[in-house]
Amino acid sequence: MHYLDYREQSENIKGKRIKCLHMMDDHPVLSGELGTIRGVDDIGTIQVNWDSGSTLGLVPDVDEFEILN
Repeated sequence: MHYLDYREQSENIKGKRIKCLHMMDDHPVLSGELGTIRGVDDIGTIQVNWDSGSTLGLVPDVDEFEILN
């Protein structure tokens, strides 16, 4: 899905669990980390409350992740 698609689906994915597979960041969330989606901001970043306490967002088309059922 493209980042704009996530923005359009914000209300549908809010509250769902997400798994980080790989994050392109200087201080990334570790691969395999789980979190809960807070929503999607205006530029399409998926805002996450990670179980580790981090609130670093995921960038679709850059970071790799899986939205869990």
